[in-house]
Amino acid sequence: WAAAHVDDVARYYDEHKKEYDRDTEVHIRRVLVRKPKEGGDAALAEARAKAEALLAEARAEGADFEAIAREKSEGYYKNYGGDMGWQSKENSSPKDFEVYAALTAGQISDVQESPIGFWFVRAEEIKPAMKKTLDEVRDEIGTILAGEAKRTEAARAAAEAVLAKVKAGAKLSEAAPMKQAPAPAAPEGEAPEGDAPEAASPEPVSTLESTGPFSADRPAWDRIPGIGKSAELAAKLDALTAEAPLVDQVLEVEGRLFVVALKERVEPDDEAFAKDRETFERRLRIGRANQLFGNWKAVVYGPVRQREVFRRFTGGALLDVLDHAEGVRLNDELYPPPAAPALPEGAMPIKLN
Repeated sequence: WAAAHVDDVARYYDEHKKEYDRDTEVHIRRVLVRKPKEGGDAALAEARAKAEALLAEARAEGADFEAIAREKSEGYYKNYGGDMGWQSKENSSPKDFEVYAALTAGQISDVQESPIGFWFVRAEEIKPAMKKTLDEVRDEIGTILAGEAKRTEAARAAAEAVLAKVKAGAKLSEAAPMKQAPAPAAPEGEAPEGDAPEAASPEPVSTLESTGPFSADRPAWDRIPGIGKSAELAAKLDALTAEAPLVDQVLEVEGRLFVVALKERVEPDDEAFAKDRETFERRLRIGRANQLFGNWKAVVYGPVRQREVFRRFTGGALLDVLDHAEGVRLNDELYPPPAAPALPEGAMPIKLN
């Protein structure tokens, strides 16, 4: 396969180069005791002693490093059980990475001192450095891509079969294939690892999904909710009707295959809009107020006059009739009002006060 698809193999290698050409990476958990800001040498010695005591606790037989970090460490990673993720030369300081790289999996370092405090780490896992050329992994990549191509071919055949059934008169809900729902996880502590779950596997579920309603004038016109970015599909939407709801081809969007049909089209309704107009106006006015006055802190902590102008504007007053008193700051130059749409030929402008 690799010999027949040289360009595909090279492209995969370039896109996944970090998997084949990387420095050593170490998955690190850390326990940190911050240096005190006050107290002098005595407080500093106390912080170091605390770190040494925690190190002894972490090295004790049966100790749970993650629990110790979560309960007794300090700093950002405390809430994650000390988990700092994968560390490498790229995201660590040279001095810190020297400590990490010297560890074997499961080993705990000695206490280290840095400007922020006293700390020690445990190496959870290690990815050794790898330097493999394209020629060394060509067959390996070929096997990966051949498997992907086979799965894609099977998926497209299944999608084309669904499309053919719908074109022949079946409902999409009937033609959509079923998939096995994942089995529910056993409650913690009730199913030893390796035991078969006692509960029966869930019944298969349909692969049919709905996007939910979305607007024709959405900001990102080519992004379809639940499907992804597809200019091809977006261009076909206007032609779909209740009488002809089916997109007549299988569409590939962001690596997935779709058979698409219109579920419902709701045309604009002036009466319904009139009912919701007040809500729309309020949302637009609040959005415009955020542009003009800045965030809530600028209003809450700004001059009293500015707060009054903000209150009146969000309450419905037109901006051009409000006094621009000294001390009132507006972002109206940065965010000018949108231009009014052109009037139809022969129409007379109307100004509202």
